[in-house]
Amino acid sequence: GDQVMKLTGHQGECYGVGFSPDGRQIVSTSQDCTLRLFDVATGEQIRTMFGHDNSVVGVQFHPDGKTIASSSWDTTIKIWDATTGILSKSLESHTDRVFACSYSPHGGHIASAGKDKVLKIWNSTTGEEVTTLPQESEGIDLLKQMVFPEGHQGGVFGCAYSRDGTKLASASADKTVKVWPVPSGEAEASRTCMGVYDY
Repeated sequence: GDQVMKLTGHQGECYGVGFSPDGRQIVSTSQDCTLRLFDVATGEQIRTMFGHDNSVVGVQFHPDGKTIASSSWDTTIKIWDATTGILSKSLESHTDRVFACSYSPHGGHIASAGKDKVLKIWNSTTGEEVTTLPQESEGIDLLKQMVFPEGHQGGVFGCAYSRDGTKLASASADKTVKVWPVPSGEAEASRTCMGVYDY
């Protein structure tokens, strides 16, 4: 169909975009290290959110529309007040670029995917890390019993919760998509699919 509107303002390449739950706003992310919030009805920019130190890639509104989560090459996930644009929390534990973030269906958790080959799950209210996938305990890999002895072998570019919030899917440069039970940390090997593109 025809283009409805064009939203401008970023000073670099745009990497991520998401609608608010009520469909009235759009948030975008960019190489310019910012998030920008737009009014869908008018196309006008509402505000710019500053706080990341490198390109901002992933973005998603909380299911209740009150907060926004963003992921960045600066290795952090940040949580913003959607009404004021004020940065409320910075989630820091990844050791390399964070490519994606996803709220759980009820908004209690945020999953993040990084170049460091892991996924992390965070409490979206407190900002505390809940777990890392794959999970290790006292140096013993809990995935040893599985068909795939380790987690992803390449950076993890995407993550998404199932509608009921019981599973988390991840997509990686290692050409696999994996499905993880939440929050056990063991990959469901029977549902691991080979990809068709080599990044």
